[in-house]
Amino acid sequence: MDISAISAAYSSLKIAKELLNATVGVRDFNITSSRVAAINDQLLKTQDGLFEASERMAKLQQDLFDANAELAELKKKADDHERYALVTIGQRGVMVYRLKDRKQGEQVVVEGDVEPPHYLCQACLDVRGHRVVLQPYGTGFLICNGCKASFCVSESNANSYRAITEDDRY
Repeated sequence: MDISAISAAYSSLKIAKELLNATVGVRDFNITSSRVAAINDQLLKTQDGLFEASERMAKLQQDLFDANAELAELKKKADDHERYALVTIGQRGVMVYRLKDRKQGEQVVVEGDVEPPHYLCQACLDVRGHRVVLQPYGTGFLICNGCKASFCVSESNANSYRAITEDDRY
C-alpha cells in the first residue's frame, strides 16, 4: 500500500465525517428552529396577556383609589352629620338640625376654631347632602338660601306664616 493512498483515504474519511456532522447540524437546526419559533410564539402570546392583565390591574387600582376617596368623603359627611341633632323649633313643629353642644348655648370648638350655635336646613342636609345654615329674616323667621324655604320660629308669628319673596331678601 502506498502512503499517498492511505493519506488520501484518511483525508476523504475526514471530509466525509465533517459533511456528516454538518448535515446533522443542519437537521438539528431545522428541528430546533421550528421549536424555537413555537416557543417565541407562546412567549409573545404570554406577553400580550401580561399587558392586558396589567391594564386591567391598573384600572382596578384606579377604581379602588376612587372608591376609597368616595368612602373617605362619605365618612367625613357622616361624621359631620353626627355633629348635629334633629330638633323642633317654633310653634309649627319646624324640623331643623342644631349643632350639638356640651351645654345649651355653649359655643363648640371645632378644629381649633370656635363655631357658634346654628341651625341647618333639614331638607338640604338629608336630601341634597348640603350643609346650609339657616339665616334669620325679619322677626321670627329663618330662611334657607339653599332651597329657598322659610320657617316661622316665633310664637308671635306662628299664625302669620308668609312666603318670603325675592324682593324681601337682603
